[in-house]
Amino acid sequence: MSFQPKDSLVRERELKVIELHIPFVITGSATPASVSVLSDEPSILFMNTAGVNQTTAALSPNEAAPTFAAPVDASGLFNMMLVLNETVGKVVSAEIVSVTDTTGTLIKACYLANTTGISQYGNKICLNVPSGVDFATGGTLTAALTVRWAVAGAGSSL
Repeated sequence: MSFQPKDSLVRERELKVIELHIPFVITGSATPASVSVLSDEPSILFMNTAGVNQTTAALSPNEAAPTFAAPVDASGLFNMMLVLNETVGKVVSAEIVSVTDTTGTLIKACYLANTTGISQYGNKICLNVPSGVDFATGGTLTAALTVRWAVAGAGSSL
């Protein structure tokens, strides 16, 4: 037996939600420009630390730069921008999970840049990440980003 919502409000809230996982590594350095930023998907995931800026080059022509928090290597605050081939209706959630933390406690929620987490043209997810890893003294973060978003137009209640 299957369930079909009968209320139009319920049907309109049916959303297409996509979930993506991308492994990445940030290796710190006392020299901000020497921080190493790598991901398994370098053509769609761009990151900023205090001395490394990958997001500016990934912006579309005439697109305003997202309002990111200023990266701070000593506290591990960095930025992420995920470039997509579709329009984002709403960022549902985003977090990073360390894959090397032996206590199993390094799970950090990412907070949204640009208030909504969506870029000016709607095809980029913009995040601030308070990792807590001290990149300024050579700390390394080996983690995976998990982000979920609703596709624009999939439900009228976005």
